[in-house]
Amino acid sequence: MSKKSFNILMMDEIFTGLDEHGKNQTMKLLKDLETRFDTIFVIDHTEAFKSMFTNTIMIKKKGGLSEVAEAIV
Repeated sequence: MSKKSFNILMMDEIFTGLDEHGKNQTMKLLKDLETRFDTIFVIDHTEAFKSMFTNTIMIKKKGGLSEVAEAIV
């Protein structure tokens, strides 16, 4: 095991089931968390949230394998 620690937060499908107010509050929380974590990964399967983030990585399945389709950093 590595003795190195990582300051990363990973969140999966955090917008699912939220109304507009809940989505806006979640984005405010994420902005708050930016000061406390080096890296935040948010996984979502809808295009609607893509524009809300500075950096995005789109993964697509091709032939049963996942590959990076697009990275905007």
